[in-house]
Amino acid sequence: MELLTVFVIQLFIIVDPLAGIPIFLAITPGKTKLERRAMARRSCIVAFLVIVFFLVAGASILDYFGIKTSAVRICGGILLFIISLELLYGRATGTETSSREEQLAEEKEDVSVTPLAIPLLAGPGAIATTLAFAPVRQAARWPLPRWQLEQPLFLLLSMWFFTGPKNWRGS
Repeated sequence: MELLTVFVIQLFIIVDPLAGIPIFLAITPGKTKLERRAMARRSCIVAFLVIVFFLVAGASILDYFGIKTSAVRICGGILLFIISLELLYGRATGTETSSREEQLAEEKEDVSVTPLAIPLLAGPGAIATTLAFAPVRQAARWPLPRWQLEQPLFLLLSMWFFTGPKNWRGS
């Protein structure tokens, strides 16, 4: 059960729903309350399905390409270390959205799949975390099926989007 807790906490930290709220608001300025709710719901469902896909089939995909899970862990650790160092010294990491990207997102009718679900919620960090924990889950014999491991995270995320202050949801 401890590994499950570690996995859910790490996935929550990597997905970082708090950082997603300003982006969600910035790319849905002219949307109504119902449109924002529908987009938030769709983006959580799509992100959940992407993470489930990589949790179930990720190890097979890596095996097909000859990539070891340890390589994913090492590369993910190096990436997080570099980003942490840049944040420590107050430099921009290059992972923020640019004004051009925000403008393109504002022009889209429905932003629930891209950029909200992929890459904001189910981005490379969340996928790498999922791939790193897939074999650990099998070895530890977690009592839950694979697809239920990240359900709490995306349930919390969708609740966060839906129950925020009224000014988050528009008119």
